[in-house]
Amino acid sequence: MRKNTILFLVIIIVFLGSGQFGVKAIDNNLKKNYNEVELNFFRGKTSLADLEAKLNNLIGELNNMDDNYEKFYYRGKSNFILGEIADIQDKKEEAINYYESAQKSAEKAMEYEEKSDIYNLAGKSYIRLLNNKGAFYAISNGQRTFDLINKAIELDKENYNAYNSLGIIYLQAPKIGGGDINKSEEAFNKALNSDQKIDNFISYYYLAKLYEKKEDENIVENYIKKAKDIFPDSYYFRK
Repeated sequence: MRKNTILFLVIIIVFLGSGQFGVKAIDNNLKKNYNEVELNFFRGKTSLADLEAKLNNLIGELNNMDDNYEKFYYRGKSNFILGEIADIQDKKEEAINYYESAQKSAEKAMEYEEKSDIYNLAGKSYIRLLNNKGAFYAISNGQRTFDLINKAIELDKENYNAYNSLGIIYLQAPKIGGGDINKSEEAFNKALNSDQKIDNFISYYYLAKLYEKKEDENIVENYIKKAKDIFPDSYYFRK
């Protein structure tokens, strides 16, 4: 009887341990799949249709997971890239729907954990919505956008992607809405401390946009070259 009890307990422990390992492996696989799609989007060598299909498959897998921070975080990030893909194809309404889904997923993830990355994702989503939904939306949500991004930086002073977001909102907002080209440049230069290619690419790309505003073509070309040295075929150059 005792042997049977011990055997039963061993089976239960092995079963539970396998289950935990399985869940962890699925999470890591999902992260890997997302990271590959994001990198391929910036590289610009994978068709938009293939990227969309992979992101929608990823969202389908995430929707079947139990609710938790990572589910909503990666669902939000996937919808954000889908929004960028729609933007590139001038599908404005489709882009708005994806950015709104990204923003809602980010806010849902905040219910589970307060992390710098999720505040940045929410802020980035608002930036894209500010660009697409017109003046009234921008007036109503501009300060909210600044608050989210500043919160991301407050939580992690080395979140260089968030510094890029801050640079973008300072660059794109009108002066009356908090825009400041000098603070924008400062934020992008801070973001260049990152050792991540995507972060560096975004910094250089938007520094080129910033110097377009300053009407300094020589510096514009310099930053475009630096961006193209990282991702020469990026879809960003097709916007």
